[in-house]
Amino acid sequence: MYSSGSEFPQRSPKRKLASLGKEDTSGTSGGQHAKTPSASKKPMEVAAATAHSLTDEMRQIICKIPHYASTAIGLLDLYLCLWECYVIHSAHRIRLEEEHRLLHKFTTWLESEDQQRRQVCDNRETLLWDRRQAYLAVHQGVLEVLQSSERPCRVAELP
Repeated sequence: MYSSGSEFPQRSPKRKLASLGKEDTSGTSGGQHAKTPSASKKPMEVAAATAHSLTDEMRQIICKIPHYASTAIGLLDLYLCLWECYVIHSAHRIRLEEEHRLLHKFTTWLESEDQQRRQVCDNRETLLWDRRQAYLAVHQGVLEVLQSSERPCRVAELP
């Protein structure tokens, strides 16, 4: 299928390790690599280095063991599909969190406005009740004066 090294440029192991933030420790047992402190690395650089490392590993599998090529490509496709689903899910979750935050903010605002309107209505209701009581008191006073006068008059009662 693929010829070894002809279609994909090979990088030296030391350069690959340097791009991942690891030291070349070829003298250690089992080919393990010691990590160097990389506190100054940005998360985006690490993700790019990891993705590039995955690509290199897939390329090596395809070049060295051609009969695993279809399986490796299938696994890579599955990985990319899962990654896309994760990214879409994360974006959806972030959007829902933002909507929830806005709804909470608007709900708080509406509760505050509702409380203010209720207070205004209660104040107006009290004012109207006071005015009605004053009107009834004046009406009753006028009625008593007219009834106590010597002239007969006809007064209509209020409902």
